[in-house]
Amino acid sequence: MAHIYALDPTQMSRRQLAQFRAQCSMCRALLSTARRTLSIIGLVGASVMSLPALALSHEEWVMAFVRFVDWPVTPVDKTLVICQPPNAPVLELHGKQVRGLTLQIVRIGRPRDAERCHVFSALSQREDEWLPWLAALKVHPVLAVGLGPRFCELGGTICIVRQEAVAAETYQLNLDSLSRSGFKVRSQLLRPAPAGSTTIN
Repeated sequence: MAHIYALDPTQMSRRQLAQFRAQCSMCRALLSTARRTLSIIGLVGASVMSLPALALSHEEWVMAFVRFVDWPVTPVDKTLVICQPPNAPVLELHGKQVRGLTLQIVRIGRPRDAERCHVFSALSQREDEWLPWLAALKVHPVLAVGLGPRFCELGGTICIVRQEAVAAETYQLNLDSLSRSGFKVRSQLLRPAPAGSTTIN
């Protein structure tokens, strides 16, 4: 059973009133901090993505990157093709809308088929599985998204990096790859992360 206590400030001594006011001030400060924290978490989860965040789903990461990257050529029929290798768990994004674009999930079995892709997701792949794809992806404006900094070092476009010490994730951008492919990155994706660099030059 819950117990509710009602306080009447008019029945307090000056000392009790001062303590009550101090407690109220502390509560307001904690509430303000909590609201700011929730606001930051909401921005990280929904849009900004440049600050460390609790682990997001692969779908949430892909949606965020699509939201803040412009392709050199507008996708035909406003359809953005997200490609995955045959053995990767399917991204639950088919038919989703982002910035007026309809996402289409397509499985491709050969690197040479990558020319039809706007995004290539290697988020569930090991290095020996995604490495053969990178050479084919480099010659097309394909946003290649993978796990770990080595993915970017070897030519991937965006890599998600898990920071075990704080149980959080951030990302790195391969600026050379983005520039070479003609992508335009919006400022929200370029904001520096306090926990470390978000770019690879």
